[in-house]
Amino acid sequence: MKYIYFLVIFAFGFTAGRWSARDINANLANIPDTESTFNSQGKSTVPTVKVDALSKGEAPTHESKLSESPNLVRTDDKAREKQIRHLFAQLVEANEKNQIEEQNKLFREMESLNPRHETVFQARAMFLQDDEDWQGAHDVLKECVGVIPDSVYCLRHLANIRSSTTDEKLRYGSECLQASKNDPLCLVDVAMALQLKGEFAKAKDFFELALNLPQSGEGYNKDYLLYQYAHTLESLGLYAKAKVAFRESCRLKMKSACEELQRLEKLAR
Repeated sequence: MKYIYFLVIFAFGFTAGRWSARDINANLANIPDTESTFNSQGKSTVPTVKVDALSKGEAPTHESKLSESPNLVRTDDKAREKQIRHLFAQLVEANEKNQIEEQNKLFREMESLNPRHETVFQARAMFLQDDEDWQGAHDVLKECVGVIPDSVYCLRHLANIRSSTTDEKLRYGSECLQASKNDPLCLVDVAMALQLKGEFAKAKDFFELALNLPQSGEGYNKDYLLYQYAHTLESLGLYAKAKVAFRESCRLKMKSACEELQRLEKLAR
């Protein structure tokens, strides 16, 4: 009896297997061919895959992979930036030693790396100022701001170069402050421009803001800052405060401040 039962189960399984295989084959036959499937308008509904390179036995190149994944492309921007700043430091040193040929050589190297880099404009302006071509330096600095609107160096130098008008000094000094908030040098530039315009009360406020910040940056001379601040105070009739500022500037070896202090003391007698 057990034997007969086993034969029945085996026969049933074999028959089911044949029908399953038939169903699978039918389903496979119904899977559309990707190269011959079209919609009712006669257009392919399955995207084709270009395999020209693979059909020729060629493997995808490294470049093609990079072009397909732009976020993975490596650049040497940081290395170039470091190199150009190193060249500029060498150029400044050569300038201090008056090594003309070396300056020209270093400048050409910088320009070949990036002709629109801030230090390239800086070097050009430096050369022109050395030759006392103030208008030429002014034009280079304006070009720099056109290319790099937030260049603190170019904005600050436009604010204090002698070839800028008073309105330009105030404008570029204010833009310098926008690019570098609470920058003592930018504050001084604005204060000086206001002083030239005769707006002494406003100039006083900017001088005091600069004096209350830590001394920083090349070109920050506290003795000169105090000297100009004292003149602003004197213009406002604040003679006692002006004498204090002149005295501190004199202590810092500003000879002109010592002379102004003596003048004020004589007037007070």
